[in-house]
Order: sequence, then C-alpha cells, then structure tokens
Amino acid sequence: NRMTALDPAQHRAGGVGRKIHVTYPKIEGRRRTYEGYLGRMTNDLTPENVEWAARNHAKGTGAEIQDIVNESLLVTFRDDREDPGVVRFPDLMRAMLWVKYGESDGPFEREEARWNVAVHEAGHAVAFHLFCGERERIWFASVEQRGQTGGMVAPTPLHEDWLLTREEMLADIQVSLASRVAEQLVIGTTTNGHGGDGQQATELA
Repeated sequence: NRMTALDPAQHRAGGVGRKIHVTYPKIEGRRRTYEGYLGRMTNDLTPENVEWAARNHAKGTGAEIQDIVNESLLVTFRDDREDPGVVRFPDLMRAMLWVKYGESDGPFEREEARWNVAVHEAGHAVAFHLFCGERERIWFASVEQRGQTGGMVAPTPLHEDWLLTREEMLADIQVSLASRVAEQLVIGTTTNGHGGDGQQATELA
C-alpha cells in the first residue's frame, strides 16, 4: 500500500502489473463499519444516529471509526453514571469530536478573548448558512480551544460529490474570510486567530 517503498525496478513492465487506487470509504461503507463496531457493545443508538455519524464523518477511515466507537464506550465509564457501558448518542458525538479535533482545553481565560473567538466563529457560521447552506450543514460549533484552534465550526457535506462550480469554490473562500470580516465589523480590529483560515482561502484561490 506504499508504492514509493517499492524498488523502482518493480514499477517497470513485468514487475507490478496492476495498481489499484483505494480511496476513502463512502457513506454506505462508513455506516456499515459503524454498525459493525457498535454491534459489539451495548448501545441505544437508533439507525438515524448511526446515519448521522456516517454522514458527519466525511473521509473517515475504518481505523478512525474503530477509535470513535471505542472512545464512546470509554466515555460512559468516565461520567460516573448509573449505566456505564451503554453507549448513547451524546457519547458518540463526544468521541467523534475528540478523535477528529482533539481534546477540549476549555475556553480562553479572558472574557475579551472569549468574545473575540465567538465573533470569529459566528462569522464562519453565518457565511456557511448564507453561501453554502444548500450543500453543507453545521453540526457543531464551539468557542473552546482544541489543539491549535481557539474555537471551531464543523460543517458536514450533504453529499460527497467532489466536483464544485466556480461559484461554490468562491463561496468556500468567502466562508474562510468571513471570520476576519466579522472581527473587523464587530470588534473593530482583527486578531491572530485567522491563520488557518487565510491559508485555506489562499490555497483554494
């Protein structure tokens, strides 16, 4: 599964005769993988809950799904509740956030910083709704720090078609830049929280 690790001679005619590209599993494959791992433990998840997880886990691998399901089980033992070991929907959501985006470090200490993060993320959220609402939905938003981010807005695609029109790509750029626009409009200045957004917009442009 690592073509670069093969001796170059094996790439020539008579060597490796067939190369098969294996991409990320589609939503149906992710749903069945979730069902398989969840079927090994006690849970009260509905088919709609499992569908939600598969849909919101775009480009998720089997290993990630296994990690999420295992983590959701561990969550049930950390909360000191009456039915440890029974996975519920909030447990699955918390596990997905942890695996995909890292552990929450809580909000910033200063109230001013928390407000600035809220304005920043609200800019993204409003732009998502206005410009991308027909192809994406927001499933989670937070002003808590995770990894290198001070807050986040997590969208999920309503379909997995990668083909975009020019207008849709421009809309994605607008979403990335909306955080800076919101800061300027509401706060009257900008912050250093824009780093990843600017890079993403530039790469797409």
